[in-house]
Amino acid sequence: MGWKNIREWGEANPAIIADILAHLRANGAVKSSDFPREGPRGKWWDWKVEKVALEYLYYKGDVMVASRQGFQRVYDLLERVLPDWDDARIPAYPDALRQLVLMSVKALGIARENWLAPYFYLPKRLVPGILADLQAEGEIIPVRVSGLEGKPAYVHAHNRELLEQAYAGALQARTTTFLSPFDPLISDRARAQQLFGFDYQLECYLPASRRKYGYFTLPVLHHGSLVGRLDAKARRKEKRLEVIKLFLEEDVPPEDALLTELAETLRAYASWQGLSEVSVTASKPGQVAGALNARLRS
Repeated sequence: MGWKNIREWGEANPAIIADILAHLRANGAVKSSDFPREGPRGKWWDWKVEKVALEYLYYKGDVMVASRQGFQRVYDLLERVLPDWDDARIPAYPDALRQLVLMSVKALGIARENWLAPYFYLPKRLVPGILADLQAEGEIIPVRVSGLEGKPAYVHAHNRELLEQAYAGALQARTTTFLSPFDPLISDRARAQQLFGFDYQLECYLPASRRKYGYFTLPVLHHGSLVGRLDAKARRKEKRLEVIKLFLEEDVPPEDALLTELAETLRAYASWQGLSEVSVTASKPGQVAGALNARLRS
């Protein structure tokens, strides 16, 4: 069951949808696992009928995700999750689109037309007209970015001061951290490639034989650049974070300052998970693992 045809499926199966709504009203919140599976389990998106129905109702707005148990969503009726909600509070569709485009421009910092629709999954065909209106109203500022030829990029008017600082070279990035694969900085893979030259794929969806970097690699952000990625695993019984392999990008030298900050970030990342030790099993370049382990021991 793919994302794109879930609406068609829901509209074609009103009886199943009605049964799931009746079940929720009678029994309260449910998980997909509460319903028995008929037949063998298939591949990734081979969902149970009840799971598809719940997701359809979730996207439609009739049910909400009330909580999570592990990785499982717990679904319940809208009126039980948000009892004070009133549909009259919903803005008109054109007004909502305008606000979402404006929020996207502000969040992205520098935003090109083709980067805006993916941020809130907006209709691509409507974005250019909204941008033209926002520019005419002075809400956004068109800018040119060296290396990004073609259509202009935009900056939110509230970010004008930050833009001026960046242009003057006074805005310096100092953070070193690991990003979730779903972080907005890299969730638009094409944008990450265009802006940072960083080619990223979440490889847990690939067969093991086709993985280049690992099951669940985390991008490494260092001083405003995406400098590498690491595949890590929490060995909870040992209270140890194992970095199975750390990869630096080909044009990133393993300088002392970078390695020192990586070691500090690894310690903080392990501590956040309640782990007391960190070890790096392998790396590329190969000498990075030993250098990091030495810093982690000291």
